[in-house]
Amino acid sequence: MVIDGKTEIREILADWISCASDFHFVGAYADAKRAWVALHAAKPSVVLVDVNLSGVSGTEFVRNLKPLVSATQFMMLTVYEDVDELFESLVAGATGFLSLQAPRPTLLGKIREVYEGSFTVNSWIARKVLRFFDASDSDHTVATLTVDERELLALLQRGYLMNEISGHFGISSDNGSALIRSIYGKMHQCSGVLAPWIRDGLIRSVPE
Repeated sequence: MVIDGKTEIREILADWISCASDFHFVGAYADAKRAWVALHAAKPSVVLVDVNLSGVSGTEFVRNLKPLVSATQFMMLTVYEDVDELFESLVAGATGFLSLQAPRPTLLGKIREVYEGSFTVNSWIARKVLRFFDASDSDHTVATLTVDERELLALLQRGYLMNEISGHFGISSDNGSALIRSIYGKMHQCSGVLAPWIRDGLIRSVPE
């Protein structure tokens, strides 16, 4: 599923995804409210969301919906890599992000990775995750990082890739992936409360 306010982008992504033999495309929508009923009915595995949606932002959309469709993975669509906005989306419940400047094979490959359980992680994400949990003015009592999780993030922050960490620091690939999933889960736990536009009737209007 694609949610983006720009018609041209919706049409291009719909074409790219529909033509991939291992994908099942369930629809494209211009805004959050139009997408919600379809998302509730189709329960897609992966949803691509414009980080700059009008009305309810892409970040708020993910924050509102992720607790209700926990099996769905959200990926943010962006033209320019706004680090702060993208990280806020990851905290809100997104699994990763995609550059709209990426070629078709790269974009489809990233979607496949997320479908298979991967999470976006790099040095700036690791740095911001550590700061997120260390922030003295934030209440993260619901979830804290373990020693192993902090060690992994410290290595990622220093610029090591996951395969390098697996090969040289005694953290297996499976264990590293499990730690990343755990870290993301804890961030999402800390994230949020349903916004008023959901609490005030939109959910109740969707048939069970």
